[in-house]
Amino acid sequence: MKRIHLIALFLGGSFTVWPLLPVSAHEPAGAKPTHGDTKTEAKSGFATTGAAWAEVMAAARELDKSVGAKNGDAVHAAEDKMTAALQWLETNSPMVTGDKAKRLAAGLKQAIQAAHAAHDAADAKDFAKAATEQKKLTGALKLIEAQYAADALSAPKGGTAMSMSHGDHAVQPTIRATVTTKQPLAVGAKAEALIRLATANGKPVSLDDLAEMHTEKIHLLLIDGSLSDYHHEHPRPTGVPGEYAFSFTPGKPGPYRVWADLVPTATKQQEYVIADIASNAKSEPITNRNISTTAMVDGFAFEATIDPPNLVAGQDAMMKISIRGKDGQPLGQLEPLMGAFAHMVGFAEDFKTIAHIHPMGEEPTKATDRGGPLLEFHMNPEQAGLLRLFVQVQIGERNLFAPITVKVAPAVAANAPAPVPTIPSKGTLPVALTKVVAAYGTIQQSLAGDSLSGVVPAATALIAEAKANPEVFDPAFVRAAEALAAAKDIKSARQAFKPISDALLANLANRGGGTSGLFEVYCPMAKSSWIQASREVNNPYFGSSMQKCGSVKREL
Repeated sequence: MKRIHLIALFLGGSFTVWPLLPVSAHEPAGAKPTHGDTKTEAKSGFATTGAAWAEVMAAARELDKSVGAKNGDAVHAAEDKMTAALQWLETNSPMVTGDKAKRLAAGLKQAIQAAHAAHDAADAKDFAKAATEQKKLTGALKLIEAQYAADALSAPKGGTAMSMSHGDHAVQPTIRATVTTKQPLAVGAKAEALIRLATANGKPVSLDDLAEMHTEKIHLLLIDGSLSDYHHEHPRPTGVPGEYAFSFTPGKPGPYRVWADLVPTATKQQEYVIADIASNAKSEPITNRNISTTAMVDGFAFEATIDPPNLVAGQDAMMKISIRGKDGQPLGQLEPLMGAFAHMVGFAEDFKTIAHIHPMGEEPTKATDRGGPLLEFHMNPEQAGLLRLFVQVQIGERNLFAPITVKVAPAVAANAPAPVPTIPSKGTLPVALTKVVAAYGTIQQSLAGDSLSGVVPAATALIAEAKANPEVFDPAFVRAAEALAAAKDIKSARQAFKPISDALLANLANRGGGTSGLFEVYCPMAKSSWIQASREVNNPYFGSSMQKCGSVKREL
């Protein structure tokens, strides 16, 4: 079962996707765990999550080295250290909430199981299997790391933590590629092609030099200049070192660009290697620039919805793809395809930026598994401009490619000065509403800082003003404020904060008219908005775990 889930987006821009990995039991049903029960095995304590993570990373390096050296005792010792630290993180990560908490739990469980499996394989002297499990472990650790805020896993003073790439920065390729064809490319004619892979010093790259990812060691992603004819191919070795053969049938004139999606075993980092297929013809220009979130392919209907609806470079969003069959009914018969129920590949109009994204949720573990009718993808585009996405699924043993076109707005400059927070003047809003906004702002800032400091007094002020001004605030607002005043922990306070935000937004939208000096900010992960007196995102629903998740929706 293939479960390597490395994030793929490099070369000038990126998306991120953190799928929930399927977890298969390490032990047979009803069996006693070989390495101790996960609820009682963790005996070590750590001062911070950073200290625990430093232990995990140190153990990961030891495990990798020990497997390579075929040292079973060292594998045992490294696995014990790692499991203890991972189990500590299982019960000591309250700062991770919402969907991230679910992904963290899945990642931790996957990592512990992979470490156990590597240990068992080493005990059996099967170091090839131990190496495979160690690769699975690497993928799980990437998922775990991604769920924490940037500084949450910082090493304690005097410690070290291994930096792991998870798609937010370009990885410089260590491999070079060239592609040749037997005949010039011609529309509608099958092209027989060879891709040659070599290291920077010219050494041919064999399959043994590459790690398997989603059932293949080489994924070739091809697109023409108009960003309309996409192909996903898997070349096969020819017998000549570093040379691999593939074929495709161009649907458009002109040259094609190829991205070879690879994971060299030397670096264990996913990278994209670009090569161009020459042509005697010119490419067509990009003409279909209109946003298109629906596609009909062979009678199957694909529809995309994005939350929030306007993509912004550098900001999180969720894309859901729903699929209906030829009878118009939701289709839940998506077949396993390269270890997933779908693959989504995106190309930006700069012709340098690519995304290879897999859906969230459980992945297939056997050929009879079926997925759909809804696929959900986490996105975080870095490159502004046109983005053409191709959703690839398999139905009835046939591959279908559904094109989706979106536009990404430029990111707000990181060094742009944030507006000075202001409270609306008495001439802008009713006095009662102004007082409520001031109290609300105190609550918003506290929750964003993972604190309840000042929340109860501010909520009490909300109640008093709301009851004194029933023509402005309805009973539902009062009840929400009372729930907030009674909150005993940050989780319940955040839950009560949502209906207060919704009610206050409705009031301000009716009275502010875009001149209140306040902004509505929306978080797609929380699926909720809040109000701030600044454009700089300060998320009260997730606090430090996702401080900057959200985008300004409008001025109130």
